[in-house]
Amino acid sequence: PVPLDLGISKFDLLWSVRERPGSAGIHGILEYSADLYDEATVAGLVRRLERVLRAVVADPDRRISGVDLLQDDERQRVLVEWNDTARQLPRTPWPVLFEARTARRPDAIAVRHDGDGIGYAELNARANRLARWLLAHGAGPETVIGLALPRSAELVAAVLAVVKTGAAYLSIDPDLPAARARFMCADAAPLYVLTTGTSGERIPQEVPCHRLDDPAVRAEVERHSAVDLTDAERSSPLDASHPAYLVYTSGSTGTPKGVQVTHQGLAGLAVAHQEALGLDADARVLQFASLNFDASACELVMTLLAGATLVVPRPDQIIGDGVVALIDRERVSHAMLPPAFIATLDPATVPTLRALITGGEACPPDVAARWSRGRRMLNAYGPTESTVCATLSAPLSGEIAAPIGRPIANTRVYVLGPGLRPVPAGVVGQLYLAGAGLA
Repeated sequence: PVPLDLGISKFDLLWSVRERPGSAGIHGILEYSADLYDEATVAGLVRRLERVLRAVVADPDRRISGVDLLQDDERQRVLVEWNDTARQLPRTPWPVLFEARTARRPDAIAVRHDGDGIGYAELNARANRLARWLLAHGAGPETVIGLALPRSAELVAAVLAVVKTGAAYLSIDPDLPAARARFMCADAAPLYVLTTGTSGERIPQEVPCHRLDDPAVRAEVERHSAVDLTDAERSSPLDASHPAYLVYTSGSTGTPKGVQVTHQGLAGLAVAHQEALGLDADARVLQFASLNFDASACELVMTLLAGATLVVPRPDQIIGDGVVALIDRERVSHAMLPPAFIATLDPATVPTLRALITGGEACPPDVAARWSRGRRMLNAYGPTESTVCATLSAPLSGEIAAPIGRPIANTRVYVLGPGLRPVPAGVVGQLYLAGAGLA
């Protein structure tokens, strides 16, 4: 045979391996298209093939699945370096962090809804009064309180009131199908459900309901103190391991499943999004997601723990032109919006929106290109069990398939192959998560 270098590759990858004449061993050449692969990637393929060959020659009875493809430096990189996310964050329940933020800027506007604003001090006072009323009616750590309330400042205050008692809130959107509401109530067994007006019409009759707009209930709530609660008033002290909310996913089988999410990962979630978005006390954040979706918890926590303003839309302001008009009128600066939704909008119609997170589904390259121009845009990923978000991308730019990014603070991400073994970078596997934020 005469070696002949054509100067081109006829295939994407071409392995040529043959026995070495006159001696033991084999000789190989890997030819590749430089348009598709760089030299480092191809060198990695060669090292892994050599690693497999050496392993099976040394132990011919070994199962192929038992051969470790990772070299020591690769193992260090994928297991340690890329997961070096440890960060000292307060292991403090959400309501305590909110109260500390309120003390810093009590007069700042916490919530905007339907043209009206409510300050942090007033929101905290409302939540404290309602929390004491809830305590008097049995709420406390390890209990679940249902919320069948329309989007409003009152809904935000109710969420805060529930977590101040140590209980977990279960949102039952008034627009949910009656069958779904029945299932959630039967499965979660809330102590009772808070409603207003007709928002509780789909709650099963056997589930106790309290209407917050009932004059008698309102009078009872107003009689309670507006100062922050103490652990002495609760059945047990607040703890970060207590569930903060219960949210239902569609379930891998199509049957809804309830996930209890603790306070433990909320501080890290808030910090990760605040830093990634450049979200400060002057920001105005759109509360787009229904409380039936876990993204709403991220909107609430990252905004209220930054001292920013949460803009809560009416139901008619979360579709199409209604969102555009609301963003413009309220000067919304930050939002979390799904790719399918922003694909229908023109970025030029929302000039005040300077930072955006997408997630929940793959973001098409053309959508990333349009919306990343002139603003900070990131892509997020995370199952409900990981406290909403596990990874965040770097700022997107141009027409690219948006990556899911890297793990956020105190979260670790691994790509594992058969037998739950870590795979080398670039090799297809399944994603596994670990960290403080996991439910």
